Amino acid sequence: MSKKELNNNTKLSFRTILLRSILYVIIIPTAVMFLLVGGFYLKADIEANQAQATMKTYLQNKYNEEFIVEKPERKSSGLGVEGVLAANAYPIRDPHIRFSVNTSSNGNQDNYPGVIWSRSQNDKLIKDHIINNSWAQTDITVSLTDNRAQSLSGTPKTYEEAIASYGKDIHYIISVNRNTNQLAVDNQDRYYLMSLIRYINQQKVGYRIIHYSIHDTKMDTDIVCNIQVEGTRLLDEKQANECFRKEGVSDERY
Repeated sequence: MSKKELNNNTKLSFRTILLRSILYVIIIPTAVMFLLVGGFYLKADIEANQAQATMKTYLQNKYNEEFIVEKPERKSSGLGVEGVLAANAYPIRDPHIRFSVNTSSNGNQDNYPGVIWSRSQNDKLIKDHIINNSWAQTDITVSLTDNRAQSLSGTPKTYEEAIASYGKDIHYIISVNRNTNQLAVDNQDRYYLMSLIRYINQQKVGYRIIHYSIHDTKMDTDIVCNIQVEGTRLLDEKQANECFRKEGVSDERY
């Protein structure tokens, strides 16, 4: 064999070795990785589709009406923690009533009735000029304790009917958020808080909660007032004058 042929064979062997090295070190591991990742997402997609169908059947059987359930996502999961598959849903008759539904090995849960009651109370308080969104963004949230909520079925009751039936299990929460560029409690904050205390005291519920926050957009700091009572006790109107304090500083009142 000539020296020239030997050199060509040596070069060919070197190229072959190089190509095999690339194949083993880069291409095969990359292909395996793509297969594993693709399999994971495929499994997650199948799981989400199954959960979506389960949620839809659960809601329709529970409330006797048709619902649209959006694609679920897994939440609150981690190492050794199952988490839940959660989705947004709404009744076909009214797409504006958007609520959450989730499923796990512990069963299904939703907050459909609470969203209906919350919307009716927000509408009522705006109509009756109790909520003043031009001063501060205000939102009413009405919800049931978990055990009571999961025992409900059939067409949801109105807010008034729910109060009469299981008011002691209802949480009534008023959240107020006012943005400002000068962190201070205005007298109108106190008057507004007092009017909300008077209204929430009229509700025959088991839990009364008001969260009032004044946020300084320049300094990114807050003055907050958090008050709550349980059972038949009422919120104290005097708290409108003494509960505001800088967030994180318990002894600095305003």
